Amino acid sequence: MVNIFKPAVLNRLVACLTIAAFSTALITPIYLQAAEASLSLNATHFGIKMEKVFQKVKRAIEKGETNKIISYMFDIKKEVEQYTGKKIDINKEIDQAQKKARAKGQKIDDRYIK
Repeated sequence: MVNIFKPAVLNRLVACLTIAAFSTALITPIYLQAAEASLSLNATHFGIKMEKVFQKVKRAIEKGETNKIISYMFDIKKEVEQYTGKKIDINKEIDQAQKKARAKGQKIDDRYIK
């Protein structure tokens, strides 16, 4: 059995832990370090709420209940506005989507837009 209180053993232990800590800090990509630093309770709560709404949308698509998807779209809008603190203009966003679709050659009937 090794006595860990010997100076030689303690020195090796400290050296190994220091090398492991520095190696982990240097190997971890910068974008992961930034993501960990910016993760807050508010961001986690927002992610959980959005996941629940997306699951509702997925179930509505599977069941073919397209009329419910519009109400879920407004739920998503409300959550994003609360999280970011910015207002979203639905009409402006629909116009942009319509322009992009037309630029790609898609034709969307105005009945669906209204």
